[in-house]
Amino acid sequence: MPWDLDDLEDDPEFAAVTPEQEAHLESLATPKTGPMNCLEGLAPDIWDKAPSEPTAIVVLDIDGVLHAMDAQEEAFFAAPQLDELRRVLEASDARIVLSSTWRLSEGSGQKAIDALVGAGIRPPIGATPDLLLQSEENDCRAQEIMEWLECNSDLVDSDRWVAIDDIPLAQWLPSEHVVTTDSHHGLTSELADEAISKLSRRSDEGAG
Repeated sequence: MPWDLDDLEDDPEFAAVTPEQEAHLESLATPKTGPMNCLEGLAPDIWDKAPSEPTAIVVLDIDGVLHAMDAQEEAFFAAPQLDELRRVLEASDARIVLSSTWRLSEGSGQKAIDALVGAGIRPPIGATPDLLLQSEENDCRAQEIMEWLECNSDLVDSDRWVAIDDIPLAQWLPSEHVVTTDSHHGLTSELADEAISKLSRRSDEGAG
């Protein structure tokens, strides 16, 4: 004899679902969208709120960009490089998405965010996914960036994005979206100008 679901609802053995349980079940059943779908292992409140309107995006590496690749801990997040990053963000009104391996643990992710905020820079809105591909690291980095862009296309204004990285990503990504730093010097004034120009050019094309 088939069960009558209406009768089961009245059975005292079937306890009512609390609002908290219902919300939890809903979160399990509903796919997450937006930048938060790329934050495995990290607390959601570590990141800044996603913008309500599409904006320019700077996909940011850290080692070899904000300090020299071989820098000691006391030289991490060097002031000159942070100043240049802040100039790029202010000129383009861009928001940060982390691509650095610093994003892969809550501890290092929080240190990176604290350093950015301490320099007067808004926290990143998210991070690229960790695809763990069985391929060379550089190719994997490029694929992680493209994955984030694809699943968050509604956050990117008129294809205005640039990846700042010491990995030569132009082998896999369009060169007009790539700024490559020297891992010993990081983000320089000239490279910051290049990033601003590329973001501005995409904006001008969209306006036309």
